[in-house]
Amino acid sequence: MLRIRSIVVPAAVLAFTANCSLAPPRSDPGPASVQPAVDRAAVALGVAIDARDDRGAPRLVRAVLPRPTSSAAPARMTLDAAAREHVAALAPLWIQHQQPSALANRGVQPLRGGASIVRLQQQVDGVDIDHGELRVMLHADGSLAAISGTVQAGFAGASFRSTPTAALERALDALYGPARARPTITEGADKAGYRELVVADDPAFRVSSARAKPGLLLENTAWGQSNEAGLTKWFGERNVKAVGVEKFNWNDPDMSPQLLRLKQGGADVVMLVANAPEGAQVVKSKAKVGWEVPIVSHWGISGGRFAELTGELSEGVVFVQTYSFFGKQNPRGEAVLKALKDKYGVKGPEDVTAPVGTANAYDALHLVALAIEQAKSTDGAKVRDALEELKADYAGLIKTYKHPFTGEQHDALTERDYVMVVWKGGKIVPVH
Repeated sequence: MLRIRSIVVPAAVLAFTANCSLAPPRSDPGPASVQPAVDRAAVALGVAIDARDDRGAPRLVRAVLPRPTSSAAPARMTLDAAAREHVAALAPLWIQHQQPSALANRGVQPLRGGASIVRLQQQVDGVDIDHGELRVMLHADGSLAAISGTVQAGFAGASFRSTPTAALERALDALYGPARARPTITEGADKAGYRELVVADDPAFRVSSARAKPGLLLENTAWGQSNEAGLTKWFGERNVKAVGVEKFNWNDPDMSPQLLRLKQGGADVVMLVANAPEGAQVVKSKAKVGWEVPIVSHWGISGGRFAELTGELSEGVVFVQTYSFFGKQNPRGEAVLKALKDKYGVKGPEDVTAPVGTANAYDALHLVALAIEQAKSTDGAKVRDALEELKADYAGLIKTYKHPFTGEQHDALTERDYVMVVWKGGKIVPVH
């Protein structure tokens, strides 16, 4: 969805250990290096970064001197409150202009000399972030000694605004077009995790059954966690329960065990949240175990070399998008596609490897530009207020936006702004 939000960058959380080595002496020291911004921030906060993850984010931060709390009476402050305050104070080392994830206390480990380690689990909508535990070492007076782990940004989980009937109507629109016949749809009973829908007979077409028993296959990151929270909530509101939730890590070479567990659980559709490299491994593993099951994916598999990595195995994988450069384009679409051809050598719509990212970013940037013009300012609060009261209409790629945001509504797109697409012949084409 097009949201006024930020992107969470996931990272691993490790224990209070770090290995150090001395670099060999150099005869020529070369030009002086510029201290990274995060290191300058650490110095300003009175801490040192003793270890980093493979992305360069701090994973072990040590106070140069015991870092006190802001409380006028630290002796009355609980260890949990002191740990939370220190995490909030040092959060800019990991995230900027965002709020940290919610924290749940997982216990306190006493140490000799009165020191303690407070274990805080980061969560998204009450769901634990995998490898998301922070360990905060405190002196006896509550002052900070060190923090182990990677602080992650808090964000809203995926929101879903639909009903089983509306979802089926949307699917039939995608299959048969909006001009199709519209027979009556009646919601049936819940059976073994299914929500059955009864579609009245019509001379134009007949739907014999419409149901699904989903299995979730998600990447093991904050992004996957948020999708799990959103989908689980949405399923629960409709008395549907996923037969299983399986996860994988970046660069995992084989997803066969996860797929076999979903198969044994009775899943008849796999709901996938993955980017292109891991998505490719999923369809390869599906072929390896000989499981003929449909995959409905997040649009992440469209943003890379999915078809190149999978060959003919990509055929038939369905996913959602907000925009397709195939077919007849509106004037804005024609202009954007021409610009992509002229500037980047794109030969046709099949070469736009991240159509959702392109369309969402294009429309979002123009909406922000209109808000800046209306606010006569680039001040963040004024631009936000202008977005929530945007006066001008904007004929974008995805749709014409008319007052797309309010103080309570920060989603410019709804379920009606999505289209179903499928990999066919190595290209992304609309579902017909």
